[in-house]
Amino acid sequence: MTEPLALQLQDLAYELPDSRVRIGDIRLRQKPDELTYTEPRCHGVWSLGIHSEPTNWGNGYGTSAMVAMLDVAFRLENAQRVEGHIALGNAAALRCAQKAGRRWEGVSRQRWWRNGEWLDVMTVGTVHTEYERLWGDSEPHWNFDELRQTLTSRCE
Repeated sequence: MTEPLALQLQDLAYELPDSRVRIGDIRLRQKPDELTYTEPRCHGVWSLGIHSEPTNWGNGYGTSAMVAMLDVAFRLENAQRVEGHIALGNAAALRCAQKAGRRWEGVSRQRWWRNGEWLDVMTVGTVHTEYERLWGDSEPHWNFDELRQTLTSRCE
């Protein structure tokens, strides 16, 4: 039996084109339903997080990786919403997210504990209609044929 996509796509590495040198990690996970605290198979809300090696910042690789994962969420998983968090003040990460079509939605105070202190974080999100407006007519940013071979239908 094939694992659900949410399990397959936890903690993927992404690489430089042509050289296959790892330059970061990206994660796409289905979020639990916050009203019932369950994880229904077709809930529709996903979380997307990314980390890039600093030596590769500013080249568009993070944006490309994010758009590819948004393709997976919206085109293959029928997501309604994909959200994520960025440390408050990380302007470069916010710009990267915005270039991929994610919108700033607000600030959660003292949400992350990092390096001995509580940090405020920004929430960014994309809903299905925004994704369709930005990327719906473009070719997939992912090798869909290869990915489809590993998936089973989960939400019929």
